[in-house]
Amino acid sequence: MIPRMTEPDTEERRITTVPLAGHEFQIRELDGLQMMHLGRYAKILMRDDLTGMQKVDAADRMLRILNSSVLDESEREKLIEMEESGDVTLKDLIAFSRKFREMDEPQVAVVTRRRGRPRKSA
Repeated sequence: MIPRMTEPDTEERRITTVPLAGHEFQIRELDGLQMMHLGRYAKILMRDDLTGMQKVDAADRMLRILNSSVLDESEREKLIEMEESGDVTLKDLIAFSRKFREMDEPQVAVVTRRRGRPRKSA
């Protein structure tokens, strides 16, 4: 459930583990305002009418938001090293913002249907 903008955010943010490039990172759920900023910066990156520096600034801010969700400082430094070496991409980091949404989605039962003609009755 998404809180309304006029309601104070009193819920404590959840924590989970996300695997990236063979390592596991403990992350805290991004809050609503952080998600709004990520969306805004993503739109800036897609625009063609902005300068390269504006896009670099938007990407830097996105990385700061995503990296801030890593709880342990040493894990955060390891993640940044992995980003810089190319072992982790921005697309991989988006898993941080999606992980909790996936946890909230109800599990849908998979129904397998039998193919072909129905069995003949005896």
